[in-house]
Amino acid sequence: LMKKFKGKQNGEMLSKLIGSAISGVIASVITHPIDTLKTCLQADMYGEVYQNIVQALFKLIREQGFASLFQGILPRTCMCILAFFVTTTLKAKSEQYKFVLQQREQRRKRKQSATLAIQG
Repeated sequence: LMKKFKGKQNGEMLSKLIGSAISGVIASVITHPIDTLKTCLQADMYGEVYQNIVQALFKLIREQGFASLFQGILPRTCMCILAFFVTTTLKAKSEQYKFVLQQREQRRKRKQSATLAIQG
């Protein structure tokens, strides 16, 4: 796979994608059960089925099994991977842009100093 992605930019993009995938999976596995419980509580607006998050947890596991806490994890994982990838890419691009701006500013200051030295 790495042979297809030769070159610095392609290697960086692949590493960002792999890092995003790992981060997205970990984040989804950790947060999805809690989000599932939150969604159940929100859907039961009047508290007729679930009184609190602890009761909802035990009721879901008892009635639908432990796996019910992870229903819908695949779309959430894909969303997390994409979000991590976009965020990582934008951060890297903004850092590159900041570096370019700093280089331009330094050149401008050097040019200005040289002009003042010639005039003075």
